[in-house]
Amino acid sequence: MWKYDMINNYWSFVSMQGTVPSPRASFSCIQPNGETMILFGGKDSTNVYGDIYAYSADQDAWITLDSSTVGPAPRYDSCISQDSLQFYIIGGQNVQNTFSDIWNYDYIKEKFNPVAKFISFSIKKHKCWANKENGVVVINVIGGSTFEDYPNYNWYQVKILEDSYEESIKLSSAYLGYSDIALAVAEEHFYIIFGCIWDKLVTSSVTKVNLVSGEITVFSFSDDTGVYGHSVCHWKDTFFIFGGGKSRNNFKIKNSASNDFLKIENSESSPKIECGKGTILPDCAPCNAGEYYQDNLCIPCPKGRFSINPASIGEEQCIQCAAGTFSDKEGSTYCLDCSYGYFCPLGSIKPVQAITGFAKSESHPGIYIRKTNFVLNTVYQMMIIACLACGVVTIGILLVKNLWVKIESIDLFVKKHPNDLGLPVVLRKTSLGGLFTIFFLLLTLATLIGSILTYHFDNITEIKSLIPSIMLNYDIKASFFKVESIFYTYGGVCLVNEACHPNIKVAFQGLYFTKMIKTCTKIEEDTCKIVIEFSEFYVDSSQSYITLQLEEKNSYAGYFTINTTSSSSIPESFSSVFIPVEPPSYEYIFKGSNPTLIYFKLIPSLFTSQSSRWKDLDTGYHLQSDKDITIGSVATQKMIKMHLYLYVQIVLSKSESGLNTQRIINNSLFSFVSGLLGSIFGLMSSISSVMAMTEIFAERYYKKIKLEKNFQNALIKNKMLKCEFGNCIIKCRNKKVLPLSETED
Repeated sequence: MWKYDMINNYWSFVSMQGTVPSPRASFSCIQPNGETMILFGGKDSTNVYGDIYAYSADQDAWITLDSSTVGPAPRYDSCISQDSLQFYIIGGQNVQNTFSDIWNYDYIKEKFNPVAKFISFSIKKHKCWANKENGVVVINVIGGSTFEDYPNYNWYQVKILEDSYEESIKLSSAYLGYSDIALAVAEEHFYIIFGCIWDKLVTSSVTKVNLVSGEITVFSFSDDTGVYGHSVCHWKDTFFIFGGGKSRNNFKIKNSASNDFLKIENSESSPKIECGKGTILPDCAPCNAGEYYQDNLCIPCPKGRFSINPASIGEEQCIQCAAGTFSDKEGSTYCLDCSYGYFCPLGSIKPVQAITGFAKSESHPGIYIRKTNFVLNTVYQMMIIACLACGVVTIGILLVKNLWVKIESIDLFVKKHPNDLGLPVVLRKTSLGGLFTIFFLLLTLATLIGSILTYHFDNITEIKSLIPSIMLNYDIKASFFKVESIFYTYGGVCLVNEACHPNIKVAFQGLYFTKMIKTCTKIEEDTCKIVIEFSEFYVDSSQSYITLQLEEKNSYAGYFTINTTSSSSIPESFSSVFIPVEPPSYEYIFKGSNPTLIYFKLIPSLFTSQSSRWKDLDTGYHLQSDKDITIGSVATQKMIKMHLYLYVQIVLSKSESGLNTQRIINNSLFSFVSGLLGSIFGLMSSISSVMAMTEIFAERYYKKIKLEKNFQNALIKNKMLKCEFGNCIIKCRNKKVLPLSETED
């Protein structure tokens, strides 16, 4: 292999590495971007080939492209075209016949697919290219001939539909009927450069055809200028033509070859050659380094990439900054070193802090916590308050004498007052009974509040058990299931008109739902968040899949995180697992056809409740991380152009065990009321007993006081008697009584 430097005008030999194709001729090839070439088929002196190879100019290496399906029959003199690494092989021949089929090679899925097994024309030695019309791939076929060398005068167009194709003829002309041509396709015209007809005559003319109107302009050169089986490069407004077979007097010299290097430039005698792709008007200047060509414009390379080559075609020609470097400006021709203390994965637009807080974690519903301590503390406080209230009420009543008399009217313990033995039972109300009635009411209120709190907050026992999931006997569904993924150092645009890019897709297998919502958010300039929410989600097989298909042209990520969340059967609870995913090193990015596999275990969950506070027979899933992550396709800076798209597959394995959660009522309403009444009557009995003992004690106390008072009265009377018969002067009714004198006696 040799390459020619268009800027400095010199040839150099390429030392190829990898799986180099065997020497061959009459193969078909195409250059999907500036650094990659695809080769299919061909022949040598004894063999006809049907293999397909890819060449990376960045590494000067070939690789074999495998296929998981049967591909086209070996052939040569076929044509290959491409659209976004979807390659289309049309026609060709072997030693027996020409082919009338179209095959697709999916570079991403690495497999061949038949597009059309029998089109209306069988053809060889033709040229083709692909373009899009309203999002539909159209394959254009020009030139060539039948197996018997009958010329093809038609410009065929084949639209590739989802499950079929549509074939039409865009233009028919004798000027299109050449084989072994060189083809150059520009923005407005295509050019048929030399070639032969009937496998005998070699033309020395260039045919210029308008892509829209089909208008044809032919420019001729002197005899025997033309060649056949040659190659062409359209650079600026010039055609560079290399090799090909010769002619003499316009007749084809078979099996001839040359290494002539011809150039056709604009002049009065040559066709008006428009600017080739990669160069722009007015003077066909190539796009500068740091830019790429698209739609007749030179566009700066995006941040995180750079370009050192002029005339780059397509954004993929902009190279991602190597790990440890970054580019924070558009149109860069070099990348800057990462700042100290920061890190820059491949393709960084800015230095970022070292990744922290990205540890794997799980969150699950906890056990049901009874509020026993809360209830006990509350009841304890209520009892203290009730006792303090009893003390305050007692002091208040004792200080106000009228109240002491009046409270006997509320006495509830009329039958509990003690009576003397041997005397008739008399029902009476007392002030002490009224006071203890107040005590009873306060303590009953505290008991009532405590019982209600216990019934409401501490009346449930939760029982969890793992049982075979088949024994749950219910269809397990989650009211919601969410997958939240965040892709860092993301190369795509993520959003279009505030919605997910059309090429960000979701595929699934083995799961069912009533509704799915996909939302995308661009958190930062290079960070894309994709959230998928399912309603009424359930799995119906032992293993299910959710595949994120990021099929933007520049979809890749330096690292990403996956957070899956499922509603649990346990009310107002969910189960969640967070997993960060990093490449083998930051010299790699996630990009390519093999998905990264992330494994989760789904544990069916059933909840039953005897209480109406929670929904009975509710279902959901508990999530667990299952196996280790399987890293899919990754690419280095040099190999990134050989890969396309980004895939992440979430593998959901249904557990054979299920979680059964039961919440049981400890006491029914009847038991609660019965217990409450028992407590109240028991409290009443206890208080009445205390009251009776208090009354007995009070009666004894009052009797003792009465005896002491009577004794004091007796002493007073005794003193009065002594005074009456002694020498004392007693004041009585304002009169003085004088004692009798002894003389008077």
